[in-house]
Amino acid sequence: MRIVLAALLLALPAHATPEPPTGRSGLATPRFASLRAGDVNARSGPGEQYPVTFHYARKGLPVEVVREWGPWRLVKDPDGDSGWMDQAMVAKDRTAYVTRVTRTLSAQPDVAAKPLWRVEAGVVGRVIFCGGAWCRISIEGQSGYLPRAQLWGVGPDEKVG
Repeated sequence: MRIVLAALLLALPAHATPEPPTGRSGLATPRFASLRAGDVNARSGPGEQYPVTFHYARKGLPVEVVREWGPWRLVKDPDGDSGWMDQAMVAKDRTAYVTRVTRTLSAQPDVAAKPLWRVEAGVVGRVIFCGGAWCRISIEGQSGYLPRAQLWGVGPDEKVG
């Protein structure tokens, strides 16, 4: 028995990275998503019998899916509030929320790049691409680059697009 156990341990990689846990949907948790509609209730538990704790009126708001329970998703919003909502209210579309203060979107992923326009904190844009320290987002049909650290809705090392 000890020989078999030792052989199994030697067969494992020295620096194995654990796979992210998956929910019932087969998708990783946690993961970022967005609200599918502009009228969404978040509840204190996974079911209609639980009271509504938040009401969201912002289609496309990025959320982080933290857990799954049947058709219910426990999500966290950019303010850190969390609640349960039906999976039908959560879209796979990737959006990002501009954090803290007014930011400058750039023409290229570089601090010295030509500035395109200013975007206020709280604005939500569609994520086109994220790689490295920069993300390209689209807001009302215009796109530009922002540093990943200035957005909520994209993981620190996550590649999107």
